[in-house]
Amino acid sequence: MAVNSLVAKVVSGLSVLVVEHVTGDGDKAVVAARTRDAAVPYPVWRTSAARVHGCYRRTVPDVPADGRPVVDHLRVRRLVCPVL
Repeated sequence: MAVNSLVAKVVSGLSVLVVEHVTGDGDKAVVAARTRDAAVPYPVWRTSAARVHGCYRRTVPDVPADGRPVVDHLRVRRLVCPVL
């Protein structure tokens, strides 16, 4: 089973993420993920935002899996307001 379909079934609340790869890095598991490339609703103006202003990375600790700590490396898009 592909990693993305497994993630979609197990953690459906995170369907905005695309898991690029999962690796075992010694004593911990590392998950590399990014936000999807689709347009998303802009909450203030209630329109869709799709134009990317830039990206940034976050490293977030997660709950342990299989007795090992999990670290998530996320690449997140910063979108431009569609109205301004």
